[in-house]
Amino acid sequence: MFYGKISSFFHWLAMERRRLTVSNRVEQPVGTGFSIGEVNATSEEDIAADFVDFFLNFQNIFGIKKFKIFVTGESYAGRYVPYISAAMLDKKDPDHFDLKGALTYDPCIGSYIYAQQQAPLVPFVTANNNVLGLNASYLAQLEALDKSCGYADFREKYFTFPPSGVQPPEYFNYTSNSECDVWGSAHSAAFAPNPCFNVYEIGPATCPFLSDPLGWPTDLQYSYPGLPVYFNRTDVKIAMHAPLDVDWLECSGPVFLGDGGPEDGGDLSPDPIQSILPRVIEATNRVLVANADLDSQ
Repeated sequence: MFYGKISSFFHWLAMERRRLTVSNRVEQPVGTGFSIGEVNATSEEDIAADFVDFFLNFQNIFGIKKFKIFVTGESYAGRYVPYISAAMLDKKDPDHFDLKGALTYDPCIGSYIYAQQQAPLVPFVTANNNVLGLNASYLAQLEALDKSCGYADFREKYFTFPPSGVQPPEYFNYTSNSECDVWGSAHSAAFAPNPCFNVYEIGPATCPFLSDPLGWPTDLQYSYPGLPVYFNRTDVKIAMHAPLDVDWLECSGPVFLGDGGPEDGGDLSPDPIQSILPRVIEATNRVLVANADLDSQ
């Protein structure tokens, strides 16, 4: 379920006639959490097919059907959620895949490195420097790169309403565009004034880290001595019937076989915002895409 601080949650909510609500959480795709098996996915279509096949088997084994289904998740699940939802729609099986909507927070739905990290970085840092605490000379360097790397112009054209046209897919190459990695630079710089900086919640955090049962109190992995990650406790694994020889990690992977794709992560599928997400929105008329103001990821 977890890959680069992502968590995909699959909730099937309630047979209406019984007014029963059922919620479950699946370690998915293969390569995450306690999942076992060989990673062989090369696309979101592969991952979606794996999940819908599992879900149909799950319903058949337990003799259940006619659930209202909502697919939800955050961060990289912005790619999982639309593709899994679309795969359910393709089944045309209201008894087992009655998709009613989807929800995703801080999702990767477009060219997420360029358009969702690099391009909006400088205005975000400027607006929140009261808590980030970066010095004036460094901010000036970021602002100069913002212009020379084309981010300011990109925002002016496509991040305003009405936009000047259809936003083109722009992809960031860490090798050829390394000098324009303003997001990576600012992320590293933020730890100087605040060693406990958290990219997922940039409000002032204090050191030492608070204890966290998942071992991820900020975007740094840390667990208190003597307090193992909750899901790695032997008694918890036994209670969950989880494999004892697998170490659980909140952000694990890889989940794709090979490299390449729009963001060079092995995911060969097009960004969902291009066609898959709009299709799910039109089919269900109940899709929520939400972002947090203080989450720079």
